[in-house]
Amino acid sequence: MSTQPRNPTLLNEILDDDYAWRIQELSIFKNLIPKESSIIQKTVIRAGVVLLYAHWEGFIKKTANTYYEFLTFQEHVTNEYKNNIIAILLKSELNDEVDNKRNSKEIKLIENILNQLNNKVNFPNIAPIKTSNLNYEVFEDVCALTHIDISQLELPRHIVGDLLEQRNTIAHGHFLKVSFEDFQNIYKKIIEILYKFKNEVSNSASLKRYLK
Repeated sequence: MSTQPRNPTLLNEILDDDYAWRIQELSIFKNLIPKESSIIQKTVIRAGVVLLYAHWEGFIKKTANTYYEFLTFQEHVTNEYKNNIIAILLKSELNDEVDNKRNSKEIKLIENILNQLNNKVNFPNIAPIKTSNLNYEVFEDVCALTHIDISQLELPRHIVGDLLEQRNTIAHGHFLKVSFEDFQNIYKKIIEILYKFKNEVSNSASLKRYLK
C-alpha cells in the first residue's frame, strides 16, 4: 500500500522518494552524452531534452498533487484556509449555480457559502492542478496553489520556455540541434528548480502556509 501524505513528515518522504528516482535517471542519461561533438552526441541530447521535460512536468505535477492530497487530511474549517483554497472548495458549487437566474437560487447559494465557512472542509476529489505544456505561467499558477513565492525559486522565465519549445519541436518529429553547452545549462537549472520546489512544498506543509 502506498504511503499517504497525512502529515508533513510523510509528505516529505513521498516527495524525496519521487525526486530521488527521477534525479538518478536523469543523471545516468546525462552521463551517457559523449563530450565530443558527433552524430551520437546530437542524438542523445535530443532524447535528453524530451526526458528532461518529462521529469520537469512529471515531478511538478506529482509534487503539487501530493500537496493537495496532504491538504485533504488536515482538520480545519473552511474559513481558516487562505482564499485560494476557499476558492477551490467553493468552485464546484459556484459552477453549478452560476448560470441560474432565479433569485431564490442565488440566495440559497450565498447561504450555503456562508454556512460552509465555519464547517469542516470537504475537498473535491480531483485536484485543480494542470501541468500540461508546463511553461512559466502554468508553473506560476502551480506555485500559487502550493503557497510558494515563485520569485524565491529564482527561475529565469526563458529556461522553462526554451525547454518546452525544444521538447515540443523534437517530440513532434522535427529536427532541432541543441548544443552540448545549452543542454547542460538547462539541465542544471531545471534540476536546481526541482530541488527548490520540493523543499518549498515541504515548507508550505510544515509551516502551514495554507492557513490564514
